Amino acid sequence: MLSVADLRTSSRQMRPHELALTFMNYEFPQYWYRTPEAADPNIVAYIDSISRIASVPVRYLSWGPESSHISEVPFLHAPASGSGAI
Repeated sequence: MLSVADLRTSSRQMRPHELALTFMNYEFPQYWYRTPEAADPNIVAYIDSISRIASVPVRYLSWGPESSHISEVPFLHAPASGSGAI
């Protein structure tokens, strides 16, 4: 389970420029070992929430163990201010 407090603390200490979310297939098992072909609104909301909490854009998503399971987030944007909820 994601710890929002730990994510905020880590982002504040390490100051990343962008994030990679791994194990997305655990959050969205319908995409196990395959990259979604279209933007699922639930995935977009999840990514936006993580981006807001960390105050940095999400750049990559991993859906399985192989390099073909990694995708770049096509809608890079600056994170919204404020805290998000997951």
